[in-house]
Amino acid sequence: MNLQHNSDKIKRTHTQPESENHGNLAVKILCVLAAFILWIYVMSVESPEHEEIFSNVSVSLENEQDLTENGLAIYSGYGNIIDVTLAGKKSILSKLDADDIIASVDLSGKSTSGRYDCKISVDVPAGCKLVGTSQKSISVYLDKSARTTIDLGVKVENLNLTDGCELGMIDLPYDKVDIQGAERTIDRVAGAVALFDLTGVTATTTKSAKIVLFDQYGKMIGDSYLTYSPMEIEAEIPIVKRVEVPVEIDYKYGYLNSGNAAVNLSVSSITVSGNPILIDKGGFMEPIEIDEKLHFDEDGVCMMTVELDPPEGLTFSAESVDITIVRSDDIKTREITVRAGNI
Repeated sequence: MNLQHNSDKIKRTHTQPESENHGNLAVKILCVLAAFILWIYVMSVESPEHEEIFSNVSVSLENEQDLTENGLAIYSGYGNIIDVTLAGKKSILSKLDADDIIASVDLSGKSTSGRYDCKISVDVPAGCKLVGTSQKSISVYLDKSARTTIDLGVKVENLNLTDGCELGMIDLPYDKVDIQGAERTIDRVAGAVALFDLTGVTATTTKSAKIVLFDQYGKMIGDSYLTYSPMEIEAEIPIVKRVEVPVEIDYKYGYLNSGNAAVNLSVSSITVSGNPILIDKGGFMEPIEIDEKLHFDEDGVCMMTVELDPPEGLTFSAESVDITIVRSDDIKTREITVRAGNI
C-alpha cells in the first residue's frame, strides 16, 4: 500500500512541470500577439512618419486693399487650387480636410499693372509639417481700376403660365448698375439684367433676382473680378389675366326690356385685367341699373354717362360708358295718387 501511494505521488510530481510549461507558452503567445497589435497601431495611427496629400486646397489673395489704394484691380488670379502634402501622426491627419489648410499669396507692394508671379505660403494645422505643394507660385494679373454705370434690364426664366395669363411689366426699384473693377474686365461688360426664376409662379407675387452681367455675345461674366451695386433686388412679378365682360343694363322696376326700349352703349363690353386669383373670383362687373322713373325725360329718352369703378387690383379697358335708351312709344307712364287706406 505504501509503495502504491509513493508511486502516485511520484507521477504527480513529474506531471506538474508539464502543465506549467503549457501555461508559460500561452502567456508568451499572448505577449507576442499584444506586441504585434501595438506595433500595428503605432505604425498605422501614431506613426510620426505618415504622409498624406490634400487636394483642391484654395489659394487666397491677401492684402487686396493695397491694390485699391494704388488704383489697381485684379483681372485674373482668383480660383487657383493646389495639392498639399503634410506629414504627421495619422490620428491627426485623418481628421483634416482641404479647408483646414490655408494657402495664400501676398499682394502688398504691387503698384503697377502687369503680371506677377506670387509665391504661395502655406499655413498647416498644429501637429503637422509641410512636405510639399504641387506648385510653388501662381500668376496674378493686375490692371488699372475703373468704374462705370450701365442700364439694368429684366430677364425671366422658367415661366410657364396657363392659358389666358401673361406676364405684365416688371417695375424694378433700380434702373442702373454701378460697376467697379479692372479696366479690361469692365470693357467686356455689355449689359446687366435682373434674372428672375419664375418656376411655379401662376399669380402676381414678389420675387428676388440676382443681377447678372453679360458680354456682347450674351455670355455671363463672373462677378469674381467685379464689384457692383445693386447685386440683388426684389420686385413684384405681375401676372395678368384678361377676360371680356359685357356691359349689361338692368331696369329697376322691370317694365322695360329689349322689346320696348332701344339701348345704345358707347362700349358693349370691357376688358378686365389683373391678378388671375381676383379674375377667377368674378363678380367685378355688376349690371348698370336704370331707374325708369328718374332717368327718362318727357320724350322717353334716357341719356347718361356711368363711371366704371374696378375693384382694387383690377383694371378696366374703359373708365366710363355712355348710355342712350329710347323708350317705345307704346309705353306710357303717369302718376296717380292713392289714399293710404286704399293700398
